Amino acid sequence: MTEENRAKVRWLSRYQRLGQRVDERFEELAAWRSRATRMGPRLTDGPRALREGSRIEEAVERIIDIEGEIAREIDEMAAARGEIRAAVAGVEDDTLALLLEKRYLAAKTWEEIAGEMGYSTMQVWRLHQKGLGSLPRGAERGFE
Repeated sequence: MTEENRAKVRWLSRYQRLGQRVDERFEELAAWRSRATRMGPRLTDGPRALREGSRIEEAVERIIDIEGEIAREIDEMAAARGEIRAAVAGVEDDTLALLLEKRYLAAKTWEEIAGEMGYSTMQVWRLHQKGLGSLPRGAERGFE
């Protein structure tokens, strides 16, 4: 694979990487919510009760921060998806465009794509290389 095509693959793969980051943030959010629910108030002497309240506040602050991160990353994902969709729409060959959509927007494996399109995996790889070369020149700014 040429260096130019590697750059294109990195650029096209952004949407999937962002999706993975969002999934990780949701897991982190669930863990913090679980911690926060376990930090209920206890009937103990005063100083310890104050510490419990502080821990709950810290957990709630972290939950709010993570929710903000998720919202920003989802916005970034939507923008990346739009850019990728526009670039793929510029590919004149419908077969190549479909292959690129399946790979980079639907996150399908090579085997899944081959089965759905009625090709061997080797043929799909070759078509993929051709598809990368068919991406419109205007989209190349994003490949760097």
